[in-house]
Amino acid sequence: MKKKTLLSILDSMEKINDSVIKNIDAGMPVPMETLVDCQDSAIAVGNEIEQQYGNTGEETVHLLEAYCENLYQMSSKLEDVASCRKLGKKIQKQLVQIRNSIKYNLLEDKKEVVFLPYKASMWDSLESVWRAADVDPSCDAYVIPIPYFDKNPDGSFREEHYEGDLYPKDVPVTRYDEYDLEAHHPDVIYIV
Repeated sequence: MKKKTLLSILDSMEKINDSVIKNIDAGMPVPMETLVDCQDSAIAVGNEIEQQYGNTGEETVHLLEAYCENLYQMSSKLEDVASCRKLGKKIQKQLVQIRNSIKYNLLEDKKEVVFLPYKASMWDSLESVWRAADVDPSCDAYVIPIPYFDKNPDGSFREEHYEGDLYPKDVPVTRYDEYDLEAHHPDVIYIV
């Protein structure tokens, strides 16, 4: 999960917390599921930070743990409006601390750039851009040749062509079925 995705999840958590406080102020009940969902999100973010950032993310993880504890405290005092209001304000401050910790303590994400050529003979049109991305320390560049198919007159697929073994030896090729675009969510994609 990229840093921007973590911050996006935190945006949602902040919005939910604002709604919880408004409900408390208006004397409306706060669904327990809402607090559980916030805890689950915080745990997922914390696990991701531990896995991806290691020791660099320790402070952020501790803040998330304290946030979860306050959510638990709130869930056990839902009938006590004054306590919930106080905890809600505390949680708002914690969310700001968590945001700042993610922004300033976690390393910047590398840009992920994916090159999707389908014909090796056309690689020369992408090669200079790939070389620049490949030597850039702020980029992770992937060359992922994609297959193409001949079609029958009825529109059905006939023969698959995959030219991944035809690229220059100094170009590291990743097979198209070994790279999950949805999971990686690259920042830039070049197709030719």
